[in-house]
Amino acid sequence: MNWNPQTQSARRQGLSLWNSGSLRVLCNNCFARMEAGIYFIMILKGTWWFPFVYVDYMKFEVYGSLRMSLDATVTTSTRVDIWSNPVILMPDVRVATITIPVSIIPVQISFSVGLQASCSYAG
Repeated sequence: MNWNPQTQSARRQGLSLWNSGSLRVLCNNCFARMEAGIYFIMILKGTWWFPFVYVDYMKFEVYGSLRMSLDATVTTSTRVDIWSNPVILMPDVRVATITIPVSIIPVQISFSVGLQASCSYAG
């Protein structure tokens, strides 16, 4: 979200996050960047007995990284108490779905990631 891969910083500078009368929140360099993935390997071997196949080796890895920056300036002219409902910065995204055969029944596992933020201020 708001990420420029060439400069490794925010795409748009100076985003207004909140502007309500006596309170102003300006985000100078705000971004969120997330990468995620899975690695899966399974080695099946055959046999002469039912179900004629077995799992000899299985390896499953989930990896990810999250990089965020929040450089904000808050200005107010009077005492203010605020709070926000959660804001969805990145909606849930299905990263991967894998199917694992358990005997003769396929079992599916799905992985999703998302990002939410909220804030409160008393001053």
